[in-house]
Amino acid sequence: MTTATTPTTPTTPTRTLFRYEWLRTRSMLAVVLGLAVLAILLCTALIAVDWTVFSTLAAGVGIMVVMGFTPVMQIVLAVDYWRSSYGASGYLTQTIPVKGSRIFTVKMLWAVVVTTVSLMVTVLLGCLLWVGFSAGNEQVTGLGEMFRELRTAVSDSGVPAWLMVSVLVGGYLATLTGPVQYYFSISLGKERWLQTLGAGGPVLVFFLLGMVSQVVALIGLFAIPVGITGDTSGWTLGGYSLLDEIGRDPGTTSSYDSMMPLGFIPPMVILMLLCLWRTVYSWNRKVELE
Repeated sequence: MTTATTPTTPTTPTRTLFRYEWLRTRSMLAVVLGLAVLAILLCTALIAVDWTVFSTLAAGVGIMVVMGFTPVMQIVLAVDYWRSSYGASGYLTQTIPVKGSRIFTVKMLWAVVVTTVSLMVTVLLGCLLWVGFSAGNEQVTGLGEMFRELRTAVSDSGVPAWLMVSVLVGGYLATLTGPVQYYFSISLGKERWLQTLGAGGPVLVFFLLGMVSQVVALIGLFAIPVGITGDTSGWTLGGYSLLDEIGRDPGTTSSYDSMMPLGFIPPMVILMLLCLWRTVYSWNRKVELE
């Protein structure tokens, strides 16, 4: 007598992997979130009472907490990525009956989810800190008035909707380059040919990747001499010469002063895609545990 088995759907392993990511990282992420909220609440209170020395110090700390919240959350995920993929608990991860590329994809998508939520929390923390500024300094407008002034400034600037959306999307995608670089550096640095360096392998790869990124961006500026400029009368694409910018005399005006160069974007996108591809290849072919 044979017992029929229920076939496993393709989505079941992926759903389970996401659950593992949530269960494994939720405590660390909750600690960072809790500390950030407590710090902002304390800074907001100190700023509101307007004590000269303490309020100034609280303002600086509060701004650093707001700006550093998302990067810190990404670093926490990177540490977990290292430990759960190549550290002591990496054996459990690598023995899951799922292809390595799927495990990495889930980890990367989880980083996207955490980064997106972290950016939303960053906005809320910034708003909370602004309440302290507006309460402690009569020269700073309230939160509602600040949003109204911002909306008015945007509508009066003449910036087209497509450009504002492009900037927002570009800024969001730029925040995701952090996990891509961290995970690439860790995976490449833990391969056999660099494993003898221990923790120095990922650090070396990350350092070299930073240098390569700078070179690639510079090459892009020369190879794609395009920029965008405009004012209330309209926004257009035009030629941008980095050589002219470097060679012009200090203090002289240039037609490129108000232009934003765009040439560095395509090669940086290609570089990040190559990093993703190479990390997937590493997971499928070159996994080495500590």
